[in-house]
Amino acid sequence: FGSSLFGRFSAPRSLLRLKAMAQADGEVEEVEEFVKPPLAAMLNTFDFESVARETMEPQAWGYYSSGGDDEITLRDNHMAFQRITMRPRILVNVSEIDMNTSFLGATSSLPLYFTATALAKLAHPDGEVGIVRAAHKAGVPYMLPTLSSYTLDEMLEARLPGQQLFAQLYVNPERSRSEEYVKKLEDAGVKALFVTVDAPQLGRREKDMRNKFTQQGSDVQGDDEDAGDVDRSQGATRAISSYIDPGLCWEDVPWLKSITKMKVLLKGVQCAEDAVMAYKAGLAGCVLSN
Repeated sequence: FGSSLFGRFSAPRSLLRLKAMAQADGEVEEVEEFVKPPLAAMLNTFDFESVARETMEPQAWGYYSSGGDDEITLRDNHMAFQRITMRPRILVNVSEIDMNTSFLGATSSLPLYFTATALAKLAHPDGEVGIVRAAHKAGVPYMLPTLSSYTLDEMLEARLPGQQLFAQLYVNPERSRSEEYVKKLEDAGVKALFVTVDAPQLGRREKDMRNKFTQQGSDVQGDDEDAGDVDRSQGATRAISSYIDPGLCWEDVPWLKSITKMKVLLKGVQCAEDAVMAYKAGLAGCVLSN
């Protein structure tokens, strides 16, 4: 893990198990338990990832950390960020720096936002409600996820006065369900709607598939759970996939724009041709992601 905290606070579990099994006299040495470091000691994202691997339940870690199939794209993404270099300029007065900005009608203390991730309770009992509060404290917009652990009402009620939110949308095959959900968002003053378009069929995330999903599912799938339409036998990804309409296409864009006055963006665009098509369709923007 290089310079991550993992090595400084505890040896990996696999090494500890090997150490315990390697006693020549047949006695098993007591295995040292992982000690979660203080938050202030975690200095970068790799530190958080290392600690999460030891503190999350296997189902949660398998869902959050996995990529599709052989995880080639996941590794390529890491490499792509490493290829980004800076072009520093000198003799600029930086004694006072203001990174406040605004986009899509929302103000932000930094030129970024908290993106939507499903099933936040897998990471912490506070789930999305905790992220709403953290986003307010940081002064950064949060994109509410469709497949959330908490209800939409609970996430909205966690807002503090003046807090600005975005929302992510997985379109459901039963379009009336999506229309009802979008209306709630608009009535609550959400600034922009990000429609996920890169998941008509979720990938084979093998690390996730090895775990039978037994944790709390997403709130919007409650009726589907009761009807037995949620497959929990192949991890969290498979469990949430039944909510998503695989038939969503460019012909649905006029409908998406017609059901809301919010700015509508596409989330998951991966090539220039689709970005141009989104512009020609009159959408407000794209999120480049995979």
